[in-house]
Amino acid sequence: MQELKKEKENVEKFNHSSSVIAVKVKDEVLSTIVNSKERAVILRIVAKLLLRTSRRSDIVAHYGHGVFSMLLKHTNLDSAQKAAQRLIDLVSSSNLFLAYREIKLRISIGIADIEEYSSADEIIVNALDGVELA
Repeated sequence: MQELKKEKENVEKFNHSSSVIAVKVKDEVLSTIVNSKERAVILRIVAKLLLRTSRRSDIVAHYGHGVFSMLLKHTNLDSAQKAAQRLIDLVSSSNLFLAYREIKLRISIGIADIEEYSSADEIIVNALDGVELA
């Protein structure tokens, strides 16, 4: 949240675009896993995939309950949508095996633009609303 607040100030000051992507592992994936260690493994794999697709300037954070967020600095909505599509393609092609069963990773993504008149909390809520719509 602190980094998002800083980036919001930079957007206002330097008049550039930045975006936030909220990524949620679909409930249909997490509901099949009752073991907390296996859940942690899945979340760790998703986090690594997010880090693999991010740039150095991007910030990846675990928001909680299978939800991650990425702060995409100097990225407008069109570019954020392209990044989200690349991420969906990468995750959907990444299946994993846990306890002798294959798990197909699936995610939902919401995107929010960092705007001058929105607070950091509102930006996150907008991205999370996008996840729910997806």
